[in-house]
Amino acid sequence: MTKIVSTTTTYGEKVLSVEPFGIEAIPASERHGRVGQIFTFWFSANLNILTWFTGALGIILGLSFPATVGAIMIGNILGTLFLAVVSAQGPKHGLPQIAASGKVYGPIGLKLFGSLNWLGNVGWFAVDIILGVIALEQVFGVSYLTGLLLLGTLTIVVAVFGYNFIHRFAQIMAVALGAFFLVMSFRMIPQISPETLWAPSKLSMLEQLPIFVLVAAAVFSYQLAFCTCGSDYSRYLRTSISSGKIARYTFFGSILAGAWLEILGAAVTSLNPQGDSIALIAQLMGPLAIPALLTIALSTIPINVLATYSGGISLMAAGIPLKRWISPILTGGLGILLISSGSGAFADTYKNFLLLLSYWITPWLGILLVTKPFSDNPVKLSHNKAVVLYFLALLLSVPFMSSTLYTGYIAHNYLGGADISYIVGLLATVLGVQIIKRLQSKVIRLPLKQHN
Repeated sequence: MTKIVSTTTTYGEKVLSVEPFGIEAIPASERHGRVGQIFTFWFSANLNILTWFTGALGIILGLSFPATVGAIMIGNILGTLFLAVVSAQGPKHGLPQIAASGKVYGPIGLKLFGSLNWLGNVGWFAVDIILGVIALEQVFGVSYLTGLLLLGTLTIVVAVFGYNFIHRFAQIMAVALGAFFLVMSFRMIPQISPETLWAPSKLSMLEQLPIFVLVAAAVFSYQLAFCTCGSDYSRYLRTSISSGKIARYTFFGSILAGAWLEILGAAVTSLNPQGDSIALIAQLMGPLAIPALLTIALSTIPINVLATYSGGISLMAAGIPLKRWISPILTGGLGILLISSGSGAFADTYKNFLLLLSYWITPWLGILLVTKPFSDNPVKLSHNKAVVLYFLALLLSVPFMSSTLYTGYIAHNYLGGADISYIVGLLATVLGVQIIKRLQSKVIRLPLKQHN
């Protein structure tokens, strides 16, 4: 299933060379890099205005600031734990994440999940770049389309160069963006009174509960979406590097930046929950408004590099015969085309996009982790059984779904609109794999008993 490239290909640590590898396993001769780059990659990927906006969702929807912080922490911890696990497996199999899942789901699964992840990353690109374009409009007075093409082109160029260039770019952006987001934090926090932060919600506890669950689900989905590309950025590392170390660097790199900007976004939004987030930031930053807006615009590039690079690899895993460097051009190009006419109702669109991501990703990830395909003791599950179990888990989670597109019977009638479908989907896959294991062990033991 996975093709090993000839070891005569020399890529090594060249930063300005276009990456020659695609969905094939990385050979031992090409393994390189340091574990610290995993921290800076995931740190920079979370240092963006979309992370900020994710934290602001709770305030916009009516939660108090303390309740929003609680939802942010729960969602971040759970989602990032899953990301750490898949990232740590990268050196072991040397494959991009979607391609690695082919060992469990087979060719049909690769076509399905590769296509879904490609579309998901096109969506990531589209919803993330919008806020950066708005910031560019305010800084330079450029048109929406000009700002879109400028940010989109810069993003695609980085993704075209590939793995080494992406990691070097992430290291630079982790420092540059981290420094100015820190300046923004020190500038804005003193302008938010304790009374504002500790003000109770206008909603009752009963009304807040489903919103709390929804916000935790959105934050969880934000981190969970990274799981579809977790090993993409660790697969070149040497197998001698500890899996636990990779997991820790992934976890802390992602959660430190993610929780920081989400809580900051919630705090600032509490000043004007229904106002324009970008305009509010500019107002609070005063004479530093232009550097702040430029930071916001640039912050969309690292996460969109991830979307275009990993989205392109997923398209290749789905069976589309492409050169690796062409795939991010198609991914980013479609994203630009989708939003070339404007941003629309961003808050509602973004909230529903995050929930839709968790719907398909959770059961896919659950089966992948429970079957442990790259361990010394994997669960033997045929490709067909894995795909059937996936759809069964997805079907079981439907009554628990809740969005403006569809609200399941149980979510509507018994959960007050709270969405726990991702929990149901995950538990269903764990239970399903255990049932299959027991049935298979009984089938194996049965002839022995009859013989005795």
